[in-house]
Amino acid sequence: MAHYPVFLELTGRRCLVVGLGRVGRRKLEGLLECGPAQVTGLDIRPPDSDIQRLLDSRANFSFLQRPFRAEDVLGQTLVFACSSDAGLNAEVAETCRLRGVWCNVADDPDQSDFILPSLIRRGDLVVAVSTSGRSPALARMVRQELDEMFGPGYEPLLTVMGRIREGVLSCGTDCDQNRDLFRALVGSELRRQLEIGDLAGADRTLRQVLPEVLHPEIGVYLHGSGKNF
Repeated sequence: MAHYPVFLELTGRRCLVVGLGRVGRRKLEGLLECGPAQVTGLDIRPPDSDIQRLLDSRANFSFLQRPFRAEDVLGQTLVFACSSDAGLNAEVAETCRLRGVWCNVADDPDQSDFILPSLIRRGDLVVAVSTSGRSPALARMVRQELDEMFGPGYEPLLTVMGRIREGVLSCGTDCDQNRDLFRALVGSELRRQLEIGDLAGADRTLRQVLPEVLHPEIGVYLHGSGKNF
């Protein structure tokens, strides 16, 4: 089955994780990094030190120590069924399906409404790898190979490119010119220069590529680059 790849905006949304073992905890931590309004963890076991640490440090995380109830899925954007009890996971998935709530069942893509890819993060740059649930081990291997390909220079490059893009678009030049300029920048030495903190070299590169009207802004584009990223 083909899956539709998508990145979700969870700001202001609520999510539920049922079962806070190793898998559930990983899902929980990933959700909290995305800034939802509320993430609820549910488990019949009392919170251990790691869960307590999250409770103490994350205002948008709450914990319920009790069995799952059907009403728990109401108002949730995403639900993760991560219990070690396959029967409970199936119950959570069916409850979500009846109420139109998306559910991910750990290690069971056939019961899931969505699956999670392996990720490479370099700041705002996110590369996702999926085998459509058929081989998580292969997805991890591909991710590791890509992890070596996308070095640390991509994070500062993206930050600088984001700043430059705003300036270029404000110039009113046509789309073809903008496209050529952006491609020239990403194909230049700029990434390597930012990666090693060579801001003087990055300044020279930007002056060679950017129109003169933007040269006074180069300091702004590079502010915080290199080791400060």
